[in-house]
Amino acid sequence: MAIEWSRKGRDIVYYDGVMRGKGQIIKGVFNATTAGYGLKLTSDRTWIERGNADDGGIALATGQAYLFASRRVLLTYAHSGDLSAYGGCDRCSVAADESAVTGFLGGHWGYLEVKNGGKVNVGGAVVGQIDLPTGADVSNVVSCFLANVNHLVSHTGKAVVVHVANPSNSGLLDAFAAFGVDGNDGTGCIASGDGSGAYKYIYVYIAGTRYRIPARAD
Repeated sequence: MAIEWSRKGRDIVYYDGVMRGKGQIIKGVFNATTAGYGLKLTSDRTWIERGNADDGGIALATGQAYLFASRRVLLTYAHSGDLSAYGGCDRCSVAADESAVTGFLGGHWGYLEVKNGGKVNVGGAVVGQIDLPTGADVSNVVSCFLANVNHLVSHTGKAVVVHVANPSNSGLLDAFAAFGVDGNDGTGCIASGDGSGAYKYIYVYIAGTRYRIPARAD
């Protein structure tokens, strides 16, 4: 298979020169359970591919959405059946007893780092975003975050949707969740409980019916 590389401005672009749209870049041979097929990690070689980007010490363009990398799957056909499509896939497969590990194992690590002297307004280690402009429709449910399970048979320990671990170093979190910003809740998730403002309700859907969880101010 011939792979053609070309320049696009300052970028390098590749495609399958014989059958356009059929090219792939694969690093390491895939095997779900056997060691030695993938590219080997060691105590000195802790990563396989890494890219670094910075702002160059100048202001970035307004509205710049992704500053390092972008992955996307475009669906243009009306599919059906048991199909899942994702813009990207990160996976950590555990094929041995790793119960003695005291750190975290995860399929993806979202990390927002505010260095000494840095300051943020609103940010998150992972930002889940949905976009439903005019003409788009939802047949059932869309969400910024979806908890899905493949298999959940008899097990020890606890399987939960959200786990808040103790901070790794120092300090404590201020709350489990925050709705709105700067004291202004414009999310649609909250309803007033009475005229005093001391009571509020958090809306949730259970089996398609909307319920209200009561909340009281400290």
